[in-house]
Amino acid sequence: AIKRLEVVESFRNSGNKPSWLILDVLPIIPPEIRPMVQLDGGRFATSDLNDLYRRVINLNNRLKRLLALG
Repeated sequence: AIKRLEVVESFRNSGNKPSWLILDVLPIIPPEIRPMVQLDGGRFATSDLNDLYRRVINLNNRLKRLLALG
């Protein structure tokens, strides 16, 4: 707990702003670099990045709905 307080205190003293830690735009890697690969049996394997992008989109949509509810 003390180590966490030291980290927070160091951050506060550094002159940085918490808003600087938030991305407003997420860079998306082109599909050619994160291709889908067809496996035996007709299933597809996708890049882990695709799953990450999906999770970010789902969380953003959920947050948007919660904010709309007030």
